[in-house]
Amino acid sequence: MRIIHLIALIRYFNWTLESILISLSILRKIKKLLTTTIVFVLLTTTSFAGPIHDAADNGDLAGVQAELDKGADVNAKDNDGWTPLHIAASKNHREIVELLIAKGEDVNATGESSSVFIWQGGFTPLHYVAVNGHKEILELLISEGADVNAKADNGLTPRDWAINRSHTKIANLLRTYGGKTSSIHFGVGDGDLAGVQALLDAGAEVNAKDENGWAPLHRAAYGGHEEIAELLISEGADVNAKDNSGYTPLDLAIRNERFETIDLLRTHGGKTVTIFVVVTNGDLAGVQAHLDAGVEVNAKDNGGWTALHYAAWHGRKEIVELLISKGADVNAKDNSGYTPLDRSTKRKHTEIADLLRTHGGKTGAIFVVVKNDDLTGVQALLDAGVDVNAKDENGWTALHYAIRHGQKEIAELLIDNDADVNAKNEFEETPLDFADGEIADFLRIHGGYSGGELAFMPLLVYSKDQLAIDGWVGLKYEVLYSSDLKEWQVLETVTLETSPQVYVDQTATKQSMRFYKLRLID
Repeated sequence: MRIIHLIALIRYFNWTLESILISLSILRKIKKLLTTTIVFVLLTTTSFAGPIHDAADNGDLAGVQAELDKGADVNAKDNDGWTPLHIAASKNHREIVELLIAKGEDVNATGESSSVFIWQGGFTPLHYVAVNGHKEILELLISEGADVNAKADNGLTPRDWAINRSHTKIANLLRTYGGKTSSIHFGVGDGDLAGVQALLDAGAEVNAKDENGWAPLHRAAYGGHEEIAELLISEGADVNAKDNSGYTPLDLAIRNERFETIDLLRTHGGKTVTIFVVVTNGDLAGVQAHLDAGVEVNAKDNGGWTALHYAAWHGRKEIVELLISKGADVNAKDNSGYTPLDRSTKRKHTEIADLLRTHGGKTGAIFVVVKNDDLTGVQALLDAGVDVNAKDENGWTALHYAIRHGQKEIAELLIDNDADVNAKNEFEETPLDFADGEIADFLRIHGGYSGGELAFMPLLVYSKDQLAIDGWVGLKYEVLYSSDLKEWQVLETVTLETSPQVYVDQTATKQSMRFYKLRLID
């Protein structure tokens, strides 16, 4: 960063040298040279700014007068494009402002952007006053002909900046002098119904989004500007637009307890995306606001997750406590059979898991208990009527997990309780596909096949009255038949001696219609 930029920062923000050095992360290296650096900066200040600018900056009325008496150019700009009036107005030095105007300085002079203050390009003194909230200087400049609707290089007016900096009184004062906002977002935020109408009439985009993803309706909902919200909706505003955090206007209205706006948005189809997003973001106050507004604490999303599932999954302890205090079902199951306790356990949120157990939380997913090698827990769930063949989101059953983790005792218990030894996951894999050795033999004894063995293959049409088996020589195949494609019966077992091998159904009659398929046995 060049020294001129350091000086600009010092002058505009009243930064100390220490704070600048810290911000540049070079304090340790610079401290040894601190004395030299101070001298260098002080010398450079005078060199680049000019005496009249320094006097205006320091509030030195006599100094400014002296420089003017010497013939200093009242409209001279420093290296950041600032005139003495820009500086005096921004620092609230009223007497100097009056003197400079009396000496003919242009009240609408525009500054220039620099690599430090890009956002200040095109600023008039009135822009600086609006940014800093100096009411008396503002009225003085306007009385001397300052343009209340002057636009900076970024298109923003003084009133835009007053709104942006939350100087409400300044923004309102500018409005009384005819000041307008060039931004529909600022106009909405300021509650300026007429200004918003004018911008819409001029073609402003009703659903335009700012850097946070807020549309004008988000701002109206947030600020409780019901009339503006109604206007925006009548002009086609999307009542369910989402910002960068996933919030709709209704979410923001609920968050800020804008009850009339809440009713208006709901009347026009506004929805909350929800308590789930607020929980995920860890927004405790937002969760409280949603619950106070009547959002159902046990509402489920498309995956069957409740707010408590999300809080448990993301480790939001305070929100878990709040939801439970509001009646959240600690044992609600999602579409995969998991309870909030299961979700907290999976993410290793031990403290939350203990909290849920304290409030009666249980595991609803037999998969979790199986993976934890908890034989007693599996028995308890089976006794409670849990579906032994329930599948998780990947199509795995409890038996898949038991075999995958080598838990023979649990596998035996599951099979004794009618677990399907040939259940397939989403990749058509059976428990046997994950077994070897003793456990594989155990599954075979109970009729287990691999996924490949259970993959049916059609017989080939060999001739008008004959079929053929196209497979691997030396392997055995079961030939199955059906007359309705629903019930299948084993016809016989065939060991291939050649491939393709002709096959004839000796039991078929001319009056019967049969369908055939194969299954690899060994």
